[in-house]
Amino acid sequence: MKESIIVILILLASHIGLANELKLSHLGFNDTEIKINPKLELKLKERKRKLEIHQYAALTALTLMTGAVLTSGHGESTETHKWLGIAGGAAYYTAAYYSLTAPEIEGIEKSGNTKWHKRLAWIHGPAMILAPILGHLANEKYRKGEQPDGIVQHHNAIAYTAYFSFLAAAMTMTFEF
Repeated sequence: MKESIIVILILLASHIGLANELKLSHLGFNDTEIKINPKLELKLKERKRKLEIHQYAALTALTLMTGAVLTSGHGESTETHKWLGIAGGAAYYTAAYYSLTAPEIEGIEKSGNTKWHKRLAWIHGPAMILAPILGHLANEKYRKGEQPDGIVQHHNAIAYTAYFSFLAAAMTMTFEF
């Protein structure tokens, strides 16, 4: 238990250190274009603020999800795994909210890493909806002494798909490819 908490704290500290500061120039604008249009400037500032919150919430979610993956096992889950999964899910949905509500800027094409980041969301998004539901159902089966069947038996595979596609999405925005 103590080892898991130490690993999670180290991972959180390392992920936050890797986060890049989001600049308006990353959105495809230079300073002179922004100053000419005050409405655009406000929209860009709101987008920047929401995407920064998205970034930090996503890195927190990734850290908590790493803890959940490290504490997972076959059979009945531990309380640590369950609560790390719940906390990771809450941070994930917080990150998703800020990403989805950040205002879009007309005329800006998504390219490079941003395209891949958004494509990967189509994988980890549905998996993050299914994984906690299936985990709960699988745990209920284990508590009754039964083996999960049907789609419930695939909780681990779906959770790993969510985790690794989310990790890949974070890497696309943390490192330049």
